[in-house]
Amino acid sequence: MPRATRHEHKASGLRVRFYNIHLYPGEGRKGIRKVQAEDLIRKIRNRAKDGELPPILVGDFNYVKGDNEAAYRIIDNYFEV
Repeated sequence: MPRATRHEHKASGLRVRFYNIHLYPGEGRKGIRKVQAEDLIRKIRNRAKDGELPPILVGDFNYVKGDNEAAYRIIDNYFEV
């Protein structure tokens, strides 16, 4: 599931978490991608700390803009695509 790294700007002390994810490809994997998206949001929320900048999420989402699949709606609720 998501790989995360935390980075800190040495001069300012600002911190940001960077997540890289790869959602399962294929038309028949929509249910799995929904579970992955829910798990991703839960992990990001649990790891968030006071004083951190908003997290950055990148990766292969197997995503088509405008797709109404549940996994993408979940991610769209929390991140700018």
